[in-house]
Amino acid sequence: ALFRRRVAPRRLRVLLEGEILLNDGTAIVMFNLALVFALENGFSLTRGVTEFLAISGGGILIGIALGTLVSLLISRINDHLVETTLTIVLAFGSYLLAESFHVSGVLAVVAAGIVNGNIGPRGMSPTTRMVLFNFWEFAAFFANSLIFLLIGITINLQVMFTNWQAIGWAILAVLMARAAAIYGFSMFAREISARWKHVLYWGGLRGAISLALALSLPQVGAFGAERALLQAMTFGVA
Repeated sequence: ALFRRRVAPRRLRVLLEGEILLNDGTAIVMFNLALVFALENGFSLTRGVTEFLAISGGGILIGIALGTLVSLLISRINDHLVETTLTIVLAFGSYLLAESFHVSGVLAVVAAGIVNGNIGPRGMSPTTRMVLFNFWEFAAFFANSLIFLLIGITINLQVMFTNWQAIGWAILAVLMARAAAIYGFSMFAREISARWKHVLYWGGLRGAISLALALSLPQVGAFGAERALLQAMTFGVA
């Protein structure tokens, strides 16, 4: 939204949004794997890599297949309400189908959205495109707002104050990791200017996905005792 108001370069917007999509999708897969290892009190690098590839790849394949199917259906329909409904079915359907096969529902939705967003509009009327894009822009705004509303409802200020040192370390760790990822790996893409790197650095420090994952932490076993600390650190960073 800020990029549109500032009329930012399209390539910069694509770089930021593309990285965010990949980050969010892979981060959720990594989070779930890490959660399993934490609950099992054990870690296996080989198993972790194998499951990550299987879960990610399976979700992407399901998303591509369903995205292509819905795009073909949209090309044969000329009703903006039906076409918008099909995209809603695609979003929820790809997630539920992928999860039923124990692969990444989030990456399935991302893949389905990318395919449908590039192929689907070719068969849409101008009215349908306008209705569809406005609907999903509102849906994204509503979902993001809901996450931060949940923070306000669930946050415990006393826990935040008690764990201020852990929050400080978490903020420092996130800033350093982000700097290593952007300024380090972008050396392989020399055409990205230093000013764009600064935008990518701060633009990627988002909170909604992390907050949603922190709220989903289970209250079971010994892990439950660390739940409040992890949530406080995540809320503090955001």
